[in-house]
Formats: sequence, structure tokens, C-alpha cells
Amino acid sequence: MSVKERVEDAQILYRAERPQGALLGVLVAVAATSRKRRPRPVKDSEAFIKFVGEEMLVITAGGVLNYRVSFGRKDMKLEEFLYKWLRCELAHEGKLPSDVHFVEEPGSGSLSIKVADTHTALSHTWMDGLLRAVRFAPENTAEFPDVAEIPEDVVKWMLFGKRRASPHVKDYWRAREHFAQAWANRAKVNATPSSINPIERARREHPNAYQRWTSEEDETLRVRYSAGEEMAALSRLLGRQPSAIRSRLRKLELVRN
Repeated sequence: MSVKERVEDAQILYRAERPQGALLGVLVAVAATSRKRRPRPVKDSEAFIKFVGEEMLVITAGGVLNYRVSFGRKDMKLEEFLYKWLRCELAHEGKLPSDVHFVEEPGSGSLSIKVADTHTALSHTWMDGLLRAVRFAPENTAEFPDVAEIPEDVVKWMLFGKRRASPHVKDYWRAREHFAQAWANRAKVNATPSSINPIERARREHPNAYQRWTSEEDETLRVRYSAGEEMAALSRLLGRQPSAIRSRLRKLELVRN
């Protein structure tokens, strides 16, 4: 199952008010992405913990660089807490630890972990932050073409808002560019005639795949789609994959699903 499918399944479960299943899907997607960033022989735990730590600014929308949790008698980093007390417990036992609960937060988009004597309360919004880290990770560009088409300045705004010009975000962006280049280099080295860079493979059939949309292309799409043009014809005309066409139609609010 791909990272994108994990994310989509998690979103379905969350809308169905099954947060434990949703969280497991999100954490597995995080683990799969972390493995792309750090392939074996790096251990699963090390890859997961380092990835979450590197993406903490994305998870917290630029608000926190190092998030620590007091759990029982231990003080640990958030990434260690997520791996040891959530991911492993969910994966092996199929449920959250009995002393970890979900809570609603009154503030829009707020994030919190509150530790009491008998339990730890985890806000639902942590899942949103983890999903952002997965969807916007440079290693997942080929799986989320809608994200790949967003201009860099818009991505920064979406991830960090008014904090996008902070020194921490600038440091993060330099590291992100390094991860993107490292991923591209690994893909190139490992490429075979049947396993080449997904973007290059897509552009053999669809020349404009993963390119930014222009206003002229948007207008052409509006006119042709409104006139009843079929998806295959639109794909050939615009040189883009059908999935990208459907994504753009949703963005232009010409379709709803």
C-alpha cells in the first residue's frame, strides 16, 4: 500500500469518527516516509524518530522546534513518545495505550498533550500536523502531484503562515532542499528501465506532468470540461495525467469529488 493510500484511508477513518484507526494509518504513513528518507540499514525506530524531529516545524505550523512530553516519570521528545507509546502500541496491539486519550481543543488548530495522574490527553489536531509532514515531504512528491504543483512561496505560507520568515523556518528549508536532493540522487542511482524516477516516467506519456498550471491551461480546462470533453481527451490536450486533471478540476471547483 502506498503512502498516499495510507493517508486517504486515515482521512476516511477520521471522518467516520474512528480516530484510533486513523492515527494508526497516519503513523504508518509517517514511518513509510521516514524509511524513504533513511533507507535500511538504518533502524525503523531511528528513521521514524529523526523524521518527526526534522519535520517538527511543519507538524506545529512553525510554532515549536523541540516538543517535549512528560509521560509518567519520564521526560521525552515528542517523536520518541509517538514511536514508543503510540505507533508501536497501535501496530502490535491494535489499540491505543489505556492511558492515552483523544480530546477536543477549543482553539482552532491548537495542539496539546496534557499529562494527568491517570492518563495522557492527546488533541486530535496532532493528526493534522502529521498529515502535513507526510503530504509535503519532498520524498512524497510523486505521490501527491497536487502538492508538487504549488509554488514554493505558497507552500511556505500553507505550512508556516506568518512564521514563514523566521530563522528556524529558513534553516528547515535548507535541510528540506538537502533531503529533496538526496532523494533525487537515490532515485537516479537505483533507476532501472522498469524502475525510473516516477516524474520522468510520467512525462514520457504526459509531457506537462508535475509542472505548474498556467492561467491559459486553467481556462482551456474550464472551457473544454464545461463543453463535455472526456477525461482522456483532456489528458492528451493538456499533456497531464488524468489524476492531475481531476485534482485541478476540484481546485477550480468544477467538481466536488
